Amino acid sequence: MFITILYIVSSFLIFKLFYPIFIADEVIITYGINPFDICSKNPDLWKYIKITYIITFIISNIIVNNFLYSKISKLFNSTSSKSKKDKKINSIKYDKSKLSLLIGYDFKNNKNILIPESGLYQNFLITGTIGSRKNI
Repeated sequence: MFITILYIVSSFLIFKLFYPIFIADEVIITYGINPFDICSKNPDLWKYIKITYIITFIISNIIVNNFLYSKISKLFNSTSSKSKKDKKINSIKYDKSKLSLLIGYDFKNNKNILIPESGLYQNFLITGTIGSRKNI
């Protein structure tokens, strides 16, 4: 619903801004010494420019509005999803009577990922992409 309203408002504003050019009977392009009226000398070209403008306006307006909507929705969803993740991580419990290292939580199987005591006396290779918090 938001994206539709944003699309309609932005379409109206841009159409209002460029409407005088769109309905113009003469558009004089000055280059060099001779002015050139594209509407009277090449009416077919002017018609194709208008059609191209309409098509590119619709496509670019949809792209820009979807981009803005995704950024706004991420902004609102990121604050609520962080608090849900924090609650989920804080609710993880493991057996403290055995020596083990909790390295994460498997959300697919709803189980803790633990390294048992025997595994703590060996070498580890920790890999991951940049920003995946390997050093914590």
